[in-house]
Amino acid sequence: MKQRRLQWLLAALVVLAILRWLVPPRSEAPAPAGVSEAVTRPARAASAPPTALVSAALKMRDAGDDVGAEPAGNAFAVRMPPPPPPPPATPPSTRVAVKNVVTPPEPLPVAVAPAPPPPPFQVIGTWNDGTGPAVFVSSPTGALIARPGVVLMGEYSVTALTPQLLSLRHVAAKRDIQLPVPRAPGS
Repeated sequence: MKQRRLQWLLAALVVLAILRWLVPPRSEAPAPAGVSEAVTRPARAASAPPTALVSAALKMRDAGDDVGAEPAGNAFAVRMPPPPPPPPATPPSTRVAVKNVVTPPEPLPVAVAPAPPPPPFQVIGTWNDGTGPAVFVSSPTGALIARPGVVLMGEYSVTALTPQLLSLRHVAAKRDIQLPVPRAPGS
């Protein structure tokens, strides 16, 4: 298997060497110092290109196409992109005289005070000890007792207490809040 592969590689090398000898590369760059110039071989009469290809190449050259203008041989040559097109011409502007145009000032945005958050209370039970009705209120700090006139957590004042509702007033916002009072079981 290895012997056959070696034979194919040697055959390909021979074919490439013959092609290199028949079609020498064109070099546009000057030869380095100490190196003699390559001898060019005359073209063979039998390998003359067909007339259709010659006429097509002449048409491309005459049309100024960039395909034929670039020399072959250096695949890594630096190619600059074409310059951008010029900006379109702007039409002449007509000026109109404007006299004393006054624009009204923009209204200032109205600042709306955010609504205070709902009270952090929930009525959990009722109490009547003879001095007056009261309710137990669950708060973030624990259970509190609420009676009319008492201030809860320094922000909410108890304004009224009925068997169905507990009325609170937020002191800072002066807003009334009502919480439902649950009915006692069996009543």
